[in-house]
Amino acid sequence: MFFTPEQMYGEEGKLRSAHRHYLNADLYFLSKMQKVRFRPSKTRVTADGRLDVTISIGDPKAAQERRFVFPVIELLFSLDHISRTFKDRERFFEHCLLGLYSPSKAVSKTLFRIGRRFHSHAATRSFGLQLLKWSYAREVSVTHRNDFEVAIIDPLTREITDPRKVEESRARNPTAFSRREALLNAPWDRSRLAAVDFNKLPGDSTRGAMRLTVDQVINHFGIDVGPQEVVYIGKTERQPFDRLLPHSDLQELQAKCLRSDGEAIVVHLFKFRSEDVTPRSQKASTVSPSLLTSAIEAELINYFKPEMNEKYVGDSEKRNWKHIKYLQTKDYAQIRVQLEIDKQYTRFFTRAVPPVNPTRHYFAVSLGSLKRTLVPDVARPS
Repeated sequence: MFFTPEQMYGEEGKLRSAHRHYLNADLYFLSKMQKVRFRPSKTRVTADGRLDVTISIGDPKAAQERRFVFPVIELLFSLDHISRTFKDRERFFEHCLLGLYSPSKAVSKTLFRIGRRFHSHAATRSFGLQLLKWSYAREVSVTHRNDFEVAIIDPLTREITDPRKVEESRARNPTAFSRREALLNAPWDRSRLAAVDFNKLPGDSTRGAMRLTVDQVINHFGIDVGPQEVVYIGKTERQPFDRLLPHSDLQELQAKCLRSDGEAIVVHLFKFRSEDVTPRSQKASTVSPSLLTSAIEAELINYFKPEMNEKYVGDSEKRNWKHIKYLQTKDYAQIRVQLEIDKQYTRFFTRAVPPVNPTRHYFAVSLGSLKRTLVPDVARPS
């Protein structure tokens, strides 16, 4: 999970602190990256309902630009309960246009009526679907409140969030509705969520509006904006927002970046996917989760050597590190750390780790010699 520092405060901070993915994090990275912005003057909706955006990367005076076009329907289709139900995005789009979409503009109504007529015949179904998309596109609109987010007014989202239709779906199929509701609510701490004032969240309050940040677009669609420099690594201790909000290093970074038009800060939260703690003696492990987290934090700091970390950066005191001494007494042979990322947005480097293969960091530390060796791609576990 990642977010920008301004998303840690106010109602946005409360909303994230209620999400279990944030609450269950083990470690966090603070990283610097090139600042990315929308170019609002170049944003438009295409004739078939796609969003055409241009993204500026780096210092505005010498920025690179990337143009990107993606279907607005992608934002709905990417939801887990929807993508699992439909074979592909086009099938879902067609389903929505025929079963949910209700045009309000005169031109849209005419295109919609003709489109449905053509769609009802196999020979002209494709052309009919195109007319339906043209009808829909004329009802989609976009606005920018600033260079870092876009609000999309989408008629399909409006239909899906219509309270009356939600209640109709509940009455029509209570079992399917309860499963969908359970899926949507699963990641949330309901008691924390109750403290959020949704009226104070940024974005357009119009029903059917979706707020999309530039970081979400970049990450979801894998746009290359260059690697990020890791400047600090720490433990969340299960309360990332409570720990990070007063963090002096984060505040110092924010102050520095306020004076830079070309750099931004990103906060990344990580949780262990698995913990392999089998000692050579094959006895039951007695390593606590807290010590495991400390071990991985220390080895990642020692590997990346971020500029704002002080502890664990050097090797001279490594034999005296608490987790090293403990694991040695328990007959462990090595510590292996594997950090692999499947998106262009999150690619890490530092002065100690050049951006040669920034999406993959896999190394082993011997608990005998304390030497670190990089694990090649061929040794990657299946």
